[in-house]
Amino acid sequence: MTSLVKTVDSFFSEWAKASSPGCAVAIMKDGDVIYKQGYGMANLEYGIPITPQTIFPIASVSKQFTAFAIALLADRGKLSLDDDIRSYLPEMHDFGDVVTIRHLIHHTSGLREQTLLPILAGERTDHITRIVDFKAMTFRQKGLNYKPGERFLYSNTNYTLLGMIVARISRQSLNDFCQENIFKPLSMHNTLFYDEYEMLVKNRAYSYREDSEGKYKKWALDTDTVGGTGIFTTIEDLALWDQNFYDAKVGGQDVITQMHTKGLLNSGESITYAFGLGVNTYKGLTVVEHSGGHAGFRSAFRRFPEPHFSVVILSNHGSVNTFELANKIIDFYLADNLNNDEPEQPTSIELSSKQLNQHIGFYYCSDIGSTIPIEMREGKLFVYFDAGYELAALSETLFYVKASPEVKYHFEKMADGSRQMIESVGRDKPTVYKLVSPEPMNCEQEAEYSGKYYSQELDVTYSILLQEDNLMLERPTHGRRQLTSVFVDGFIVLEADYLGTINLLFHRDTDDQVLGFKLSTYQARHIEFVKQN
Repeated sequence: MTSLVKTVDSFFSEWAKASSPGCAVAIMKDGDVIYKQGYGMANLEYGIPITPQTIFPIASVSKQFTAFAIALLADRGKLSLDDDIRSYLPEMHDFGDVVTIRHLIHHTSGLREQTLLPILAGERTDHITRIVDFKAMTFRQKGLNYKPGERFLYSNTNYTLLGMIVARISRQSLNDFCQENIFKPLSMHNTLFYDEYEMLVKNRAYSYREDSEGKYKKWALDTDTVGGTGIFTTIEDLALWDQNFYDAKVGGQDVITQMHTKGLLNSGESITYAFGLGVNTYKGLTVVEHSGGHAGFRSAFRRFPEPHFSVVILSNHGSVNTFELANKIIDFYLADNLNNDEPEQPTSIELSSKQLNQHIGFYYCSDIGSTIPIEMREGKLFVYFDAGYELAALSETLFYVKASPEVKYHFEKMADGSRQMIESVGRDKPTVYKLVSPEPMNCEQEAEYSGKYYSQELDVTYSILLQEDNLMLERPTHGRRQLTSVFVDGFIVLEADYLGTINLLFHRDTDDQVLGFKLSTYQARHIEFVKQN
């Protein structure tokens, strides 16, 4: 035990001081909490330290509680997982294809990401989102990212809607339902869904970020929507929740089994996402897990059913990687159980500039309306999203993202001479991108795109204009960004702040006049804009 304490303390020594936000950590083995500790400050202004009783928002780790509430209602015969969500949410648009509760659970619905839509509509990235705003925006949506069940794409919208379904069936708020059916029966007395933005929560932590000079700044929560996020809790309460997966005190074994049931795509392929939980493997062991991040809060909850071991880490420091810290504890405590022959990263090889250069360019996928630029920087290959991520080579044609080895890119030259790139993320369905060629335009051609464009789904108007021979996209609040041509009628905005990249695909009438465009980001696709006369 002394060795465990010293080792874990060393992992968190960077934040174990009165001048820094920090972390709370709990380690559970065979139903007992074998270690719990707080490091750093819950509130820097008043000098309040983090303890095992400090209450943290746990962001997306909340999803498993919403999923459990749905599983309880299904077990009691109050709903079917294959029900059309419009049976409970008639305000939702009829997309032509049925979106079921099961689709929401497994992130296979195709619904657009709720955090991106307000920003696309002109809100600031630090705007406050209330549930009334969420409803107005979500019920205006008339398109999906893809056909329900075709793919997995993580979207908080799914779980906010699940929370609303729990409320409508139970005729209670999601918080009240969970208090009565989960939290109180498990003696989780310091746990709640934060469904009122101005609610006071005693003993809570506040979150922080560091500025460019290393000074701490407040980083406040910006929403009271619950379901996909919203749980406030402690490491001690999460230890009680963890044990319920073994003794099934609440829900019974059928519900516990349901919680671990992975999703299936229309193709019959299995995905790793179950009921608000990822069911994965780590160095040969099955791990049930979820992480979370919102404002400056970071959370990781990792459970190994065999050998009945769990780690939970909650932090109020925006730069803390709770998942990596959990791995350090796991590697130390479960050293004799893990298959350490499994490398944490694949073994990469060095390639020449000539070998790397053949992959540079813009790759476009028409199914998702998205373009991925591949570029060279100082002799290294990078994939561009909201920033550049370095690629490492496994072969001349196969690469992985160094920061996320589960993301791989396979480059292929086809029989007709064209090139394509296949993106794979873990076990999710691969996405095929075709290499496209930008075509130079003169001012007259660029002027065809100039004008104002309105989106009914976002209730916002964008402007496209020429500025010093450059075509610019102007969005309310977010100013102007240059449009880069990737093919005829296809453009990309490379620097789109929180959104990553923005893709615009223009369409024309029979007289070749521009009618409008469809806008796509990675998690919000095919949004229609119509050119205004």
